[in-house]
Amino acid sequence: MPVFKVQTEGLGDEEAAALVADIEALNAAFVDDARRDLASIALRLVADIVRGQSGEDAKPMTLTAEERENLAGFGVTQLEPMTAAEKLASSPVQDGLKSRAEMLATAVPLEEAAEHMGCSVEAVQQRIARGTLVTVERPTDGVVTVPVFQLAQDGELPHWERLMEYVRGKPSALTVHRMMTLPQDETDGMPPRDWLIAGGAPGPVAVLMAGL
Repeated sequence: MPVFKVQTEGLGDEEAAALVADIEALNAAFVDDARRDLASIALRLVADIVRGQSGEDAKPMTLTAEERENLAGFGVTQLEPMTAAEKLASSPVQDGLKSRAEMLATAVPLEEAAEHMGCSVEAVQQRIARGTLVTVERPTDGVVTVPVFQLAQDGELPHWERLMEYVRGKPSALTVHRMMTLPQDETDGMPPRDWLIAGGAPGPVAVLMAGL
């Protein structure tokens, strides 16, 4: 199993202690069967960000209007371009990375999704082709997987195939995941996924899907 070491020379006491704690958390996760996939994917996502911002690429990053609005919701009103490190440290970006890592770590292969849904792999592939089932590629090996927010305990999420037909654009899997797993006003403050599992009407969720 990976064992990470950290160089703290030149760091302040608090920064060094925080870095050591982070490395210890990674080391503990990599020897824990329940957390290994999540740790591996989270590490890969961060490494990809660092690779893309190394050397000459390490330039200040200009925020989009949407990102500025999101940051303002957390009390951040800085309008100047942010460095990659500042942007990565912002709450919206960290929340997005956490959601993406969790979604990727828990997604299941097509065969497992088919078995859970009580259908063939070919049927799952047809759903994917029609755009009524969301998939993601696992960053560690490129395997196509099905995020589990689309599944319930005893099969597919109720009304899911029909609800996906309301989507007008081409949202990312993460966008759909966050919409379905975060509380929404339209579903009385419940995450739409929980709302549907509890027997809630699909209408309010259809409204949300149409806005994606």
